Formats: sequence, C-alpha cells, structure tokens
Amino acid sequence: MHNAGLRSSGRDYDDRAMADDPVGSKVQQAWLDLGVAQCGYCQGGQIMNATALLKKTPEPETQEIIDAMAGNLCRCGTYNRILAAIERAADKEVSS
Repeated sequence: MHNAGLRSSGRDYDDRAMADDPVGSKVQQAWLDLGVAQCGYCQGGQIMNATALLKKTPEPETQEIIDAMAGNLCRCGTYNRILAAIERAADKEVSS
C-alpha cells in the first residue's frame, strides 16, 4: 500500500514525490548520509513529515522538531538519527 500523502504549501506530496522536491530531496539525502533507516517501515511518513516541517519552518529549533515529529512512531527507535537528519537537512550543525 502506498502512503496517501500530505499537503504542504498548497501542493500534494507522497513519498515518491519527495525526490523531485528540493526540500524533500535534501531530507532524503540527510537520511541516507546518517543511515537513519533500520527496518524502513516508518520512513515514508517520517520523511514526508520532516519535509513538511522544514517547508513551514526552515530553521526549526530542536524542540520544534521533536514536537513536530511526535506523532510518527519508529518501532526501531531511531529517533536520535531522525532528529540529526532533520537538523542536517535544515543546515544546522550536527554533532557526531
């Protein structure tokens, strides 16, 4: 089954459209660079939500990221990597 998608800035998105979107592409690249995905089950929703956040708030504070992503569950518990990837996509310095 394919993700239904979300609406951001007046445009409909699904996980396949993220690569064609400059912000979505940046989020996907950060995910790859930091090896965020483990099982991959939640990644479509995580990436779409992170992209929507960065479109609305291009330079979010850490707590804004945490609050925005709170509804997305990751059964593998990769929350620290998800946070780091969003910070990287937002061009914030990421500590190793």
